[in-house]
Amino acid sequence: MSDPAEADLEQKVLLVLLMVLLIVILSLHLVLAGVVHESAALYAELKSPEIDPERYFHRLFDVLPS
Repeated sequence: MSDPAEADLEQKVLLVLLMVLLIVILSLHLVLAGVVHESAALYAELKSPEIDPERYFHRLFDVLPS
């Protein structure tokens, strides 16, 4: 039979491992959700007539030296 102290240590190690995995997965989920949200907002702005990337680049190239 195994030592009770060893079994307790194994439970603690497993608990710490699960906590670390939960923290990493939760953090990654929150970061990815933020990236998706910002990407969707940028896409919506680019599709709106308020922001015209073509006009921006034309103005940028117009100020460049010939």
